[in-house]
Amino acid sequence: YPIGTEHILLGLLRVPAGAGCRVLGFFGIDEARARSTRDEFWQVLRLEE
Repeated sequence: YPIGTEHILLGLLRVPAGAGCRVLGFFGIDEARARSTRDEFWQVLRLEE
């Protein structure tokens, strides 16, 4: 499987003390929300095929 930008985003969110996680958290984005949004996005793409 190719590594996409969503994997980098999820990696940033897995390090709670990291700057990336703190900045994303400021905007209300946590790992659960990112995963949920990713899954919804992929579901829409599958329906279009």
